[in-house]
Amino acid sequence: MKAWEQVFLTEICRPKQWPTITQEQLTEIGYPVYGANGVIGYFDRYNHEEPTILITCRGATCGTINVCESKSYVTGNAMALDNLDTLKVNQDYLAHFLKHKGFKYIITGAAQPQITLQSLGKYKIDLPPLPEQKRIADILDRADELRTKRRQAIEHLNELKKSIFLDMFGDPVTNSKGWVIKPLEQLVHEFRYGTSNKSGEKGYPTLRIPNVFQGELNFEEIKNVLVDDSEFHRLKLQEGDLLIVRTNGNQNYVGRCAVFETCRVIESGYDDNIFIYASYLIRLRLRNEVNSIYLRDFLLSQEGRRQLLSKSKTSAGQYNINTQGLGSINIPIPCPNLQKKYINRIVVISKQIKIYQLFFEQLNNLFSSLQDRAFKGELSKNDSLESILKNHAKNQNKQPESQL
Repeated sequence: MKAWEQVFLTEICRPKQWPTITQEQLTEIGYPVYGANGVIGYFDRYNHEEPTILITCRGATCGTINVCESKSYVTGNAMALDNLDTLKVNQDYLAHFLKHKGFKYIITGAAQPQITLQSLGKYKIDLPPLPEQKRIADILDRADELRTKRRQAIEHLNELKKSIFLDMFGDPVTNSKGWVIKPLEQLVHEFRYGTSNKSGEKGYPTLRIPNVFQGELNFEEIKNVLVDDSEFHRLKLQEGDLLIVRTNGNQNYVGRCAVFETCRVIESGYDDNIFIYASYLIRLRLRNEVNSIYLRDFLLSQEGRRQLLSKSKTSAGQYNINTQGLGSINIPIPCPNLQKKYINRIVVISKQIKIYQLFFEQLNNLFSSLQDRAFKGELSKNDSLESILKNHAKNQNKQPESQL
């Protein structure tokens, strides 16, 4: 690192916890109120005239950084970095520095993590000259903006998928297009639980709860599980199988589902003919009357989730749904041709989402690299976001992200 000045955080600002207001005092209009994790409501007055850095100072998200907007009320669940010495430090630079360095070494309390004024007094900041702070903040701000735009593009495509579902099939809550409704048990050739064997070095690649995420299968962190031949043939996954999470301590995880698609398996570098699944998942092998992608998207819809959660039960802090509960869920059955048209449209959008997700991952890696270089003083005077993007694109053998 270059010879930058190092100061204690409390030398450049005055951290303060302001009085907390009750939930009953919050209003629907007025000045925004910031709690531990951002805006929680509104109030008839404010205690911060200008944007101010806030540090979540207690709870699971302890150490999270937010910046309140002008004329906001900040509660005692966040530590406000008041009276920032703007002659020595740029606020945007400081926010990026705090996010990058984190607060692990000053967080206290196991059951209830917290950051105190006393512990903040030990926190050190590396301060380059003010013009360099502004340059670093500008590069990181613009790189972060690219990440935000890519994230928003992915969110837009996911919302488009939901809109297409409603447009083609109507509102599942009211069954506005009058489709025939059948219980799921009549549409399934077989419900089957996965293996309860433990993972090890040898065995077959096995899908688990973490591999079922946002309606897709994630092939990272695949575990191997050894089973005998008969169990392998019972549990071997094939094209179109639907996997559903049957149990979890978080009720919102129960009912998460994804379709086993051999093309995705091959793209991930695995043999598509050797996958099995673990016991906390249920496999649905469907009859021809309903397509697995249509069924997945119905189960992920508001009405599908409502029915899934209503069928789940809790025991010893775990939420569960069994094959009987799944089988009793009522499914609207659009005509096969319409389901096929829907699948064709969804496949195109899903491919675009995959491309965007790849670019988003690249941008995340680039942003992390930029942070490391910036706070080690390794950004040269000639470095700009444009030049960095071009070099990154050249290394990735892809066009610059700014043109994507």
